[in-house]
Amino acid sequence: MSRLSNAPAILQAQSEGYSAYLNGLRIPDCPYGANDADLRSAWVRGYAASRTDRAHANRTATKPDQQD
Repeated sequence: MSRLSNAPAILQAQSEGYSAYLNGLRIPDCPYGANDADLRSAWVRGYAASRTDRAHANRTATKPDQQD
């Protein structure tokens, strides 16, 4: 399967990873195994993006007088 034809599944996995961090899951909880490297990578990227977004939101919430 080409990466382009797998794009919807990759976007879904990334979205699932983003939600997973917000729901308190950990990276070992990723539902995609090593045999699904593209989907696992997408899930981890989504997880990392959520973690980064949450850390940024926490930093800006503690410093309300500063602009990005």
